[in-house]
Amino acid sequence: MTAMVQADGVGRRFGGLEVLEGIDFGLDEGEVLSVIGPSGCGKSTLLGLIAGLDRPTTGTITVGGGTASDDRLARCAYMPQEDCLLPWFSALDNAALALRNQGRGRKVAREEAFPVFERLGLGGFEDAKPAELSGGMRQRVAFARTWLAGKSVLLLDEPLASLDGLTRRSMQAWLAPLLAGGERSAVLVTHDLDEALYLGDRVLVLSGRPGRVLGIREAPGRGEMDPVEASGSRAFSESRNELASLLESASPGDQIGGSQS
Repeated sequence: MTAMVQADGVGRRFGGLEVLEGIDFGLDEGEVLSVIGPSGCGKSTLLGLIAGLDRPTTGTITVGGGTASDDRLARCAYMPQEDCLLPWFSALDNAALALRNQGRGRKVAREEAFPVFERLGLGGFEDAKPAELSGGMRQRVAFARTWLAGKSVLLLDEPLASLDGLTRRSMQAWLAPLLAGGERSAVLVTHDLDEALYLGDRVLVLSGRPGRVLGIREAPGRGEMDPVEASGSRAFSESRNELASLLESASPGDQIGGSQS
């Protein structure tokens, strides 16, 4: 099987600062790869490289067979941590923005966006402004906008990090079946070991800066239980401990752990 995303010997240096070094991994079609590591290890930099927003200093990144920045950008949809919704747009118009950017008129874009909007549990809030939505609902709108871009690869940069613990658990349970459907490949950056294991098929662990791959581990049964059940299961506990042991070689003082909220 040809990888949807392939990184070979990828490094990124900014002047005298080496952020990533020797990154190698592949992402299969329909697979979700979680990426964890200490703060400042280059996780967001890696997403920018995959998305074609930046170029590696060394090595190559291929997305859907294309290595040029424009080719990678054409195949990736990027969702940052902040929802970045336009406050003067309705929820549905914010979700449909990806379609408007592709040339659809407002009416057509709203009609095309509505089934996805409903699928994400947002029916009835089409005309609500972002200020009228909860944090979890705002993130759903942002995800809908990312999904509607129609790209083969979703790049999710800590999309749930700004939510409180209860909302975050609920959003994990909501997001798991969408990602598990195999319709898109995804790279999910998170600081939460439980989230990485629950939403990902595999988990890639980066060292402290410069970020290097410490290991890639299989995740136990993506989305088969709700997040609370999963975090208390023996399989998750063993996997969590294994990931934590990999992180012991990270930079002193840089730590990540279980659910953070």
